[in-house]
Amino acid sequence: VTSFNSESMEKYMKAKSKWKRSEKFQEVVATLLKNILIVLKTKEVLAQ
Repeated sequence: VTSFNSESMEKYMKAKSKWKRSEKFQEVVATLLKNILIVLKTKEVLAQ
């Protein structure tokens, strides 16, 4: 029973850390896209 609990906790922690990384990745991608759009607009590549 103890090893089952230990394994379950380990799986939970791995899943949680993957979710956190995924959340951070999405945040970084959103920031990069925003910066790209700002640069393109500033250089007048994008017209309004």
